Amino acid sequence: MTVCIASICGDGTIFGAADTMLTAGDVEFEPAHLSPPRFGKIANITSAIAVMMAGDTAVHAEIMYSYVVPAVDAWIKKFSPQWMPVEEAVNIYTEAWQKIRFKNAERDILRPLGFTYESFLKQQKETSPEKLSHITKALAEYALEPTAAIITGVEPSLFENSTYSRLFAIHGAEAVCFDTIRFAAVGSGFRHAESHFMSARHGAGATVSATLFNTYCAKRKAEIAPGVGSDTNMFVITPTLGSFTWLRDDVMEKLKATYETTVVANDGAVRAAYADIDTYLAAEVERVKANTQQDKKRDNPKPPSNQ
Repeated sequence: MTVCIASICGDGTIFGAADTMLTAGDVEFEPAHLSPPRFGKIANITSAIAVMMAGDTAVHAEIMYSYVVPAVDAWIKKFSPQWMPVEEAVNIYTEAWQKIRFKNAERDILRPLGFTYESFLKQQKETSPEKLSHITKALAEYALEPTAAIITGVEPSLFENSTYSRLFAIHGAEAVCFDTIRFAAVGSGFRHAESHFMSARHGAGATVSATLFNTYCAKRKAEIAPGVGSDTNMFVITPTLGSFTWLRDDVMEKLKATYETTVVANDGAVRAAYADIDTYLAAEVERVKANTQQDKKRDNPKPPSNQ
């Protein structure tokens, strides 16, 4: 698995971050770093829209290169010079996922029985109810290898010379809009990433610098989850149409150094807090001991003298 994270700051700038761990079946590894990254879990399908992919790499490769990329190219040729709406890209992606599920279900369930979808539909009346029920149930429950995606980008808004930043998280063929939440994460490290944004109280007023740093921090914190790689790719899409850009290596190094400085400072503050609480508890223990001794003296007074 992996983690993919995207966020929107107050002015509409979008930042995205993902690790580079690739998963296909029982194979999982981090390829050599490319600068800037050209392939992997982040793909800019237009200069204003990015797709971030978590889960089985083989399934995503088929989705992207067999369906999404050709469909996006066809849309651009048909509607140019219009800019593609982000939700159009979401629809293309989810339809591609359904087509692959449909094709693989036919391959794995129907073809071993001598059917295609077309022949199965034609021969339903001639198929026994028990067999028909079994096949129908298998088709309904057929699942691809787990996949999730984030699609984010900017598109023209209803107002002249302005844009709107969009953000969708997709699991299988189900897409959820996170435009108002302004951050989303998918993959095995998504809970750690989302928790960081919630702790940071990320919202519509977030600055560019805070959003950039929090996106990087969220990715680093997600590395505690199984299957999340340590290498990081990041991109930015400004509110200007056609502005998708990979973050340069020097920017990534600055984020890394700042994050590690913050971690050291935070660790020092936590250790100081532990020491402060330890001192407090030790004093409390002594106070309780002293009170206990006073109580014993009060409850067990010395017997009166016989002299």
